[in-house]
Amino acid sequence: MIKDIAIALLFVIVCLSAGILGSFSTASNIPTWYAAINKPSFNPPNYLFGPVWTFLYISMGVAAFLVWKKGFEKKERDWNMVETKCVAMGDSYCEFKVTAWETDELKHFLESVDSFVVERVYERLMDQLTGFIAQGKPLPERPRLGNRVAFNQMFLITSLPALASERYRMAVRMGGARAGKEVGKHLMEAGIGQDEVIKRVIDFMEYCKVGKITLGETIRMKENCESFGLETGELTCFFTTGFLNGLFSVVKNKHVREIKCIAAGDPHCEWEII
Repeated sequence: MIKDIAIALLFVIVCLSAGILGSFSTASNIPTWYAAINKPSFNPPNYLFGPVWTFLYISMGVAAFLVWKKGFEKKERDWNMVETKCVAMGDSYCEFKVTAWETDELKHFLESVDSFVVERVYERLMDQLTGFIAQGKPLPERPRLGNRVAFNQMFLITSLPALASERYRMAVRMGGARAGKEVGKHLMEAGIGQDEVIKRVIDFMEYCKVGKITLGETIRMKENCESFGLETGELTCFFTTGFLNGLFSVVKNKHVREIKCIAAGDPHCEWEII
């Protein structure tokens, strides 16, 4: 019982930390941009936002704990998540739905996600990414939110399931490795030299505020968004490690191994090049 309470508190703290980190980028806009816009008559008063958002993030933490306790790999899990709409497939928004473990909707979803669809979406993303890095083409910009992404919060969301499932960790590593390989391959095919490929990819990661990276005999990353705010006591940068491994294997015929991690209590994340 005490162990469950401690783990639940950890999930709540992680979710609250994500909210606090996100507020740093929006707090300065509240007395300026937000205060100046025209608001509807039913707009809630400012003093309600703090308690409501706090409640929401606490609820996220409790929900994450319940999912973890139920288990991602246990046979008794009787639910699944299906994606019903996706911007990458031409829809105006992405939509997800929780379904029972065995339903016709789930069967249709699994049958519809064939390799052709996945490859088409993947190639589109790769073309956009490598076009930006190699040729300076602008990235697609969302009409309301722009082209910046809150990577720190996104990675916290993806990292939480990895703490409970080894298969999920493997999937995240493999996804990162494939992305790194494809980016490296596309840039090499564009005629960019090995060292320049590595430099441009690192510059792109810093542009996206993934972290502050220093490349020498090792790769050091301060404030890595994948593990910043986590306290797992172990190496937790699954996607980043996979991505760097894929990139270096294609470009330099080398691999990397994570030796330090913010989530393990180190001041930065670090990978040795082998």
